Amino acid sequence: MIPMTIAELAAAAGAELVGVADPDVVVSQLTADSRQVGAGSLFVALPGERVDGRDFVPGALATGAVAALTATAVPGSPSAEESCSGCAFQMVQRSPPA
Repeated sequence: MIPMTIAELAAAAGAELVGVADPDVVVSQLTADSRQVGAGSLFVALPGERVDGRDFVPGALATGAVAALTATAVPGSPSAEESCSGCAFQMVQRSPPA
């Protein structure tokens, strides 16, 4: 993957960033498997038949993902919303270290 910022990815997806602390954070990897998240990852939290990827967002962010892309909002998290017919995507950014 070509490294892109969260803002660039949101723009490419037609998304609007909402409450994201640093839209210039670079994403260097996409993964839908929270066990494969590393520094610079964007965790794609997909809904499944048995599990909801949103349940793994906190863990993915804690293990190095710079953000998560989800089909619906993760409560209490900054997001980016995409407007298109029949879909909504949220981009959730990890809080900067204290």
